[in-house]
Amino acid sequence: MKFLLTNNRMREAMTVIAVGIVVAIIGPFGSFHEMTLPWRAVYWLTIVVLAWAQWAAFDRLIDWLAAKAFDAPPWPWWLQGVAISLVNAIALTAEVLALRQLLGLQSPIGFAELFAWVLGLSLVVYALVSGLILWARHAAEAAVSSAGPALPDVTAEGRFLRRLPPHKRGDLHCLRTEDHYLRVYTVAGEALILLRLKDALRELEGCDGAQVHRSFWVARPAVREAYRRGRKWRLRLSNGLDVPVSERFVPALREAGWLG
Repeated sequence: MKFLLTNNRMREAMTVIAVGIVVAIIGPFGSFHEMTLPWRAVYWLTIVVLAWAQWAAFDRLIDWLAAKAFDAPPWPWWLQGVAISLVNAIALTAEVLALRQLLGLQSPIGFAELFAWVLGLSLVVYALVSGLILWARHAAEAAVSSAGPALPDVTAEGRFLRRLPPHKRGDLHCLRTEDHYLRVYTVAGEALILLRLKDALRELEGCDGAQVHRSFWVARPAVREAYRRGRKWRLRLSNGLDVPVSERFVPALREAGWLG
């Protein structure tokens, strides 16, 4: 898991640096005539890396606030993207003006106009990245579906298992979110797929299982024990996993007999 996620972050970082270098060579917004290439490289790499780092930080902050502070469900992906774009644009506009002042450059436009440009570009980039993620997800699904023997589509679980490599297909234990990915635990092992939990919940509707945490869905037959750790409930599964239960799911799980 860590290796795969690290590779994804490495690819993101390399892409960000490449974008910064390309923009530095082009020199948009008058920077071509304002600075030499080395200074343009410093200028644009700083801006692009800041934008990327802040985006990732704001994304994690929103997830943390929803999970820890408010115990709320995840925001819709488009709403979270718009919110991050707005906050990031405010911070980045101030940073661009500060960087230009540090380099002794006059700003040709004011804060409001610069903010509008930054926000517009952020929304465009977010739309493009989201489109690429969706395309990669569908491509991965098609590749997995054609890689092994077809499973009968008589159950929602059977249809969902088509997403996994053939040697990882089996009775579901649980699902766990990891960034834009979903780690799927089955009796045959575990696999990482490009899918959001909310989409998986929709596919698994009607299965003998439930969402027990904003990051976990659990199959009921996999539960071996429900116990308390302090004031919090937890579920111990047949594969040894220890899954936390959010307070907002406790009433429904208790009514369904999970926490008897």
